[in-house]
Order: sequence, then C-alpha cells, then structure tokens
Amino acid sequence: MSLHGYLPRISIPVYVMVSAFAVSSWIDINGLFVETPLLVNILPERWRLFSYLVVVIQVANTGPIMYMVLRKRWPELIQEWRAIYVIVSIGATACFLLAFFWQETTVINGQPHSTALFVLVGFLALVDCSSCVVYLPYMGQYKPQYMTAFYFGQGLGSLIPGLVGLIQGVQSDPKCLNMSVVVTHITTGENTTYYRIMAEYPQPTFSVQTFFFFLFAMMLISGTSFTLLHFHPIGRKERRKSTFSDVNYDMTEDNDHLNKVHSEIQYESPTNLTNALENETSPVEAVIIHSSTRSKGGLGQKITKTQFIYILVLTCWLSVLMNGVLPSTNSYTCLPYGSLAFTLAVRLSAVANPIVCLLSLFIRTKSLNIVGILSLIATGISGWHLYLAAMSPDPPLKGTIAGTGLVIVTQVTNVVCIIYVNVSNASILNEHGGHHSLLWFGGATQIGSSVGAIASFIFVNVLSIFQSEPPCPGMID
Repeated sequence: MSLHGYLPRISIPVYVMVSAFAVSSWIDINGLFVETPLLVNILPERWRLFSYLVVVIQVANTGPIMYMVLRKRWPELIQEWRAIYVIVSIGATACFLLAFFWQETTVINGQPHSTALFVLVGFLALVDCSSCVVYLPYMGQYKPQYMTAFYFGQGLGSLIPGLVGLIQGVQSDPKCLNMSVVVTHITTGENTTYYRIMAEYPQPTFSVQTFFFFLFAMMLISGTSFTLLHFHPIGRKERRKSTFSDVNYDMTEDNDHLNKVHSEIQYESPTNLTNALENETSPVEAVIIHSSTRSKGGLGQKITKTQFIYILVLTCWLSVLMNGVLPSTNSYTCLPYGSLAFTLAVRLSAVANPIVCLLSLFIRTKSLNIVGILSLIATGISGWHLYLAAMSPDPPLKGTIAGTGLVIVTQVTNVVCIIYVNVSNASILNEHGGHHSLLWFGGATQIGSSVGAIASFIFVNVLSIFQSEPPCPGMID
C-alpha cells in the first residue's frame, strides 16, 4: 500500500499517542542497563553488578503469570486499561525513587549490597514483563493500522535511552590520586597521616540522578499519552467498531488466550541487555514478526520436525548467551580495556538492537543455513568474549587501541547477529506454524534466559571464576 493511501486511514495525533504510550513498556529497564557503565564504578557490586541485575529481571518474569491469574479470577476488576495505569504508575514511581536511592546500600553477611537498587529494579522488571501481556490486548481495541505505531514506540524504548546515554558522555579512565588523611588520636593528641590511592572519574554531561529523572519524565509522558488515547474523543474514535473488550472477557477466553500467547512470545524485551536489558524477544522484533507475510518460497508451507527442533535449540542457546551469560560477564570482558571500551560497547549495542530489527524488514532471510552460519559466528564471538572475561584482568591486547576497538566491534557485531537470528527464527515459525510454534519459541527463549542467568550468577558470585581489578594500581578492589 502506498503512503498516500495509508495516511488518510490514520489519525496522526492518535498515531503519536500510541507510540508515546508504547515507549513505557521497556524504556526504564533498557535505560538502567545503558547507565551501568557509570554504576559499576560506584556501587559495591562493581563488576558483578550485571549478574545481579540479570537474575532480578529473570525472577520478575512471574509478573505475566500473576496478571493472567488475577485477570481470570476477577475479570471485571482487572481490566487492561486499569492494569496499564498500575504499570505506568509503578514504573514512574520506581524511576523517581531510583533518582534518590540508587546508591543506598545495606550490609548483608558482612558485605554491602545495593539493596535499594535491586528492589526498585525488581519492581521495574515486574511491571515491564507484565506489560507484555497487557499492552497488546489493549491495542486490540484499535484499528490494525495503529499496531505499527505501537511497535515503533516500543522500539524507541530501547533507542532513546541509548542515544541519551551517548549524549551523557562516554566514560573514560579515572585519574589516580594519592590522597593523604590526617587522623588525630583522642587519647594522645598525636596526628597520624595515612596515604591512600583514590580514583577520580571524569564527570558525565549530566548525573546518574538526572538520567533517572529523565526516565521518570518519559514514564509521565507515556502515561499522559495513554490517558489522552483512552479517554479523549479523538482516541476513542479510532477504536474498532466491533471489538473484544474487557466487558466481554468471559465470552472471549479463547481470543484472550491467543492474545496472551501472542504477546508473551513476541513483545517481551531481551533485557537485553548488553541489550535492556532484553530478556525476551525484543519489542522491535515484534514488528518484524507481525509484518511478515506467509509465502510459498523459502522453506515451503511447512517446516519439518527436525527443522522445528533445530530452530528451538538455536533459540534456546542464543538466549543462554544473550540474556544470561554475556550480560553477566560483560564487565569482565570490556572493563580491562578501559571505561571507554565498556561504555561504548554497552551503549552502541543498545542503539544497534532496534536498528537491526528495523533493517530486518528490508533484509530478511528464510534460509536456515544463513541462520546457522550467523549463529556460529555469534557463538564464536561469545566464546572469544568469555575467554577475555576468564583472562580478566589481563586479557590479550590490553592497553592497546587494537584491543579496545576489537572488543567494541565484536560486541556490537554479536548483538547484530543474535538479534537478526532471533528475528528470522520468529518470522519463520510465525509463517509456518503460527501461534503454536511461537509458544514453543517463547518457551525456548525463557528456558535459555533463565538457565543462562542462574549459571552466570553461580560462576560470577559463588565460584568467583572471573576476576576484577581496581581502577587504580595499589587500590583495594
């Protein structure tokens, strides 16, 4: 359809409202991961911070289950529009509180931990994961042409934090200062001078607190857009004349079940992490899945059982890497090459994720051979990065421009390969198996993500396989 023929069928204000509303689904978690290059220099977990965040986000995947149970039990009370207000309100409140309490720690087993951060991130992840099964059924009330606005808004939820993070500035290595502290003994009155080395990091363009206030503002904008969309006549006018509304929930259980499956599989974000922390199929991948059309080319009308299992195994394996192992060990891979390498690797990956998904609209493949080759490339790069992490704090090419450039380029390349494979796999299954196949796709994604997160947490925090180093020689890490 031409653009001229498409535009008259949509309302531009409603299109903008839908996009702004959809931003709230994952922008807070994505933004948190964009900010981690600054957080690891301050919080007591330091290089282990990623492994904690990944586990917290995986635990939050109970949110969609809780919502569906409550929706089934009290269908008249638990309606999508009310649930959306709860999601946006909790997300905005958590972002606001993070601005003040992200540095607060408590001592557990003799060690300080960022409990305030983890608790608030838990709430963010809980509502973000729940948004996957709330936002899409709500959008089912509107004309189909507004679904592209919805997917576009979800993609902005990853792109905007990444760009703002780049504007905030690229963290560089600290200055190492030899500081002296004079202590006066009360009993003797004698002065004793102690010397210690301190790391002084360059100040970013704006602070971590300001970044969290930015996320808070984005949540408010999203909530305001939803209010206008839901209650303003211009928004209500664009709803379908015949829709499965909340009132008719009991009469449409099958339809709601399909919406649940569809949204759980296609619209959860990979916490990531290195990517948003996207822990499921990223929101922008949904537009690829939704936009794919059934064709007679490629694999044919059906895929064989072997091909189906092959796709699921690849999906599970790449989820182990993308949503568990790589984010948890990313600091050990990149930080030995300097704060510059770490910051660019994280933030460029966040920007690359939605861009790759959008480009996949124009450069698509149905070839399992290409999917397999890209998966091998991603596995090879992941293996290289794990080797670098295992060699931390003294990996090959440390302190060289080649080493810094290589770790940045390979990380972004890895994200590109994995996201493209995930998009291709989901599109193939959607074309040849529909909702049933996508259910298995989502299950494989979640299993891989959970296994990767738990295994990484054990390796990083229990077995202490990976070693960090202080920012300055002579400092106690």
